[in-house]
Formats: sequence, C-alpha cells, structure tokens
Amino acid sequence: MYDYPNFSRSEYWRALNRIELTQKQRHILVAALGGTVFASDLASELETSVGGINLSEKALAIRLARQLDWTPLKRSETSLRWWPLLFSGREHDDGRFGWTLHPNLRAALLDLNLNEEPMPSATRPLEAREVRVGQAKFRRDLIDYWDGKCAVTSVCLEELLEACHIKPWKDSSKRERLSTFNGLLLTANLHRLLDGGIISFRDSGELLVADGFRGEIGNIVAMGSRLRKLEPRHRVYLAYHRDNCFRDSLE
Repeated sequence: MYDYPNFSRSEYWRALNRIELTQKQRHILVAALGGTVFASDLASELETSVGGINLSEKALAIRLARQLDWTPLKRSETSLRWWPLLFSGREHDDGRFGWTLHPNLRAALLDLNLNEEPMPSATRPLEAREVRVGQAKFRRDLIDYWDGKCAVTSVCLEELLEACHIKPWKDSSKRERLSTFNGLLLTANLHRLLDGGIISFRDSGELLVADGFRGEIGNIVAMGSRLRKLEPRHRVYLAYHRDNCFRDSLE
C-alpha cells in the first residue's frame, strides 16, 4: 500500500520555489513531464546507475517533504518510502516499475516553465545554474513589470500566473531570453494558447485568435481584449510571434 499525499497545485508550487534542483533532478522531472518514466531509461540517458537515479529522486522528495511538512509511511523499521510524494507508480508488463508525476505536481512544474529550460550537458553544471537563475529572474521581472497581474485578464493570484516568452525560448538569443519585453505574465491557459499559436497580439496590443478557435476562446477571455500596457520594445517580439508562431496569416 502506498501513501499518496493530496497536496494542491499551489502547495507544490510554493514548495518548489523554496528549493534548488540539481541537474539530475531537473532531468528526471522534465522527462516525467512527457509521461511515464523508468529509472533504467533515465540512468542510460544520464550515464549513471539506476541506484543513482533512485537516490536523486529520494533526495528531491525529502527536500520537498520538508517544505510541505509531510512524513511518508515506513517501508520497514529502518526505511521510509519517499517517492509517492512525487509520483504514482506501477509495475508494467515488462517487469519495470514506471513513475508518473502527480497531476498537481505536474501542473506546478509547468507553472514554473520547467519544460522550457534546455537541459545542459552533465559536464556543464555552471550553465545549468545560470539557466535556473535566469529563469527565476525572468519571472520576478515580469511579476514586477505587470504589477503581479495577468497581462490580459488582470488575474492577480500569483500561483495561477506564468512567465512566458513571446518569441520562443528555443529561437531567442541569451539576451532575448531574459528580456522583460520578450515576456508576458499570463494565466496558465493563455500561456498554452500563446505557445500553441492559437492566440497572438497586434502591435496595438489587441488580442488575435486563430480561425476555428474563436468560439471556444470566447469562453476563456473576452473578444477584443488587449494587453494592459505596451511599449515599443514589445513590438519586435510580437511581430516575430505573429509571423512565425500564430496559426493565421495576417495578410
């Protein structure tokens, strides 16, 4: 019997913000964002042992548990089972034990844009730290710039807000990745729509919605909505998004 906790998305989010992930732990979580993971596969990717993967997962769970004030059930008199804080697990037909992220933990990781961060080589730990620090600064800068409110809807509950890039991370230079003007503070649903090219913005800040989605988007945000403020330095990034990411041509 496994002791699966029932922490909310916001509780996981706050706990994750109080700890620093190692590169190996980050790799495990990014991989798990894509679906069920197996320790043997992760060990092969990171050129380590299954035991090393299990130790990294355990260390991460212990650090989160301290933030969440959670104590797991004992596996034996001398052993505690930590992984249920992070994953649900089951044995598959091939005999391997697979891990799947708890839905609320997965949502919290996406709120933190963990899946946007590139995975530096294991031989470049300094770069890994620079990425973490840069992402945290990018989020703080956007929260300050947008006064802690969604750039479109004015929602002000910080746990629901995500720092997103207008020009995608993968296409941006190092400077552009950290530019406040290449970022918007959006609710999670609007972030997904922007990343998917379903919405974009004119140079005036007016919301654009791709054909075929306008009826559904009207249930999420009012047609005719616009960015709450806009500066000339935003426009080069908005133009890039319209030209390269938005599903509709503006011609």
